[in-house]
Amino acid sequence: MNTFLLSIFPTGMKHNNIGLYVGCTGILVNFLIFLIELSAGLAVNSTSLMADSFHNLIDAGFSVGTAAAFLLIGKPADNKHPFGFGRSEYLLSFAWG
Repeated sequence: MNTFLLSIFPTGMKHNNIGLYVGCTGILVNFLIFLIELSAGLAVNSTSLMADSFHNLIDAGFSVGTAAAFLLIGKPADNKHPFGFGRSEYLLSFAWG
């Protein structure tokens, strides 16, 4: 499975770029599922389908956080942060855990 997943990304793609790509894909897919489920729930007047659509909207929000964290990870070190921002990934894992 790992071989298949790694074959999707271009060769030499950095770790933070893969995370950003996955985060943006999660935003797009979850938002599309939200729209489809919400419209179907409204069409058939199904409360459970509409509730599940908002669950996907929340998942899209978490994907925004994921993409933002990987943007932060990609920043170079500066005077205030001499070791860089790479450990931000651990904070994200803890917050989303």
